[in-house]
Amino acid sequence: LRVPRQYMDTAQEEIEERNRAGIYNMIASLSRGNPSIAIRMFADAIRLNPDSGAEVVLPVTSDDKVFDGLSLEMLLVLRVLAQSEVIAIEDVISNLRMDESLIRTTLHIAELRGWIEHIDRSEKGLRSGYRLTWTWFRTITQVLGRKNLLAGVTEDIS
Repeated sequence: LRVPRQYMDTAQEEIEERNRAGIYNMIASLSRGNPSIAIRMFADAIRLNPDSGAEVVLPVTSDDKVFDGLSLEMLLVLRVLAQSEVIAIEDVISNLRMDESLIRTTLHIAELRGWIEHIDRSEKGLRSGYRLTWTWFRTITQVLGRKNLLAGVTEDIS
């Protein structure tokens, strides 16, 4: 595993210790200190391989350029999802008061692109719904903040 130099902790003597510290620093930086995102990124960085045990992959940020040409309707649907942990499609429709077929199509497209996921909570007696995927959560909230569609999100200039 090769950790980028800016994340290396050179005070550590062993390469394994430097890599471990580097991974932790990368996850903390990418999650901006949000513990739930950090834990999910840490879990996603570990891949179980039946032949060789566990492998670690570097966490990466998603490219926000794919959101440049999106319609306002798509951005508004993503905003509603960003403001909720899991939200039922009926609640998305009532929040946005847009055409139901447009919202369903938008959700379908976002799900196909991997930006959102459908969560089945029927066994818990709750309504099923959608949420942003952990992979895209930070990128989507930054794009929405930059477009002044999500309050309280600032872009890191460093």
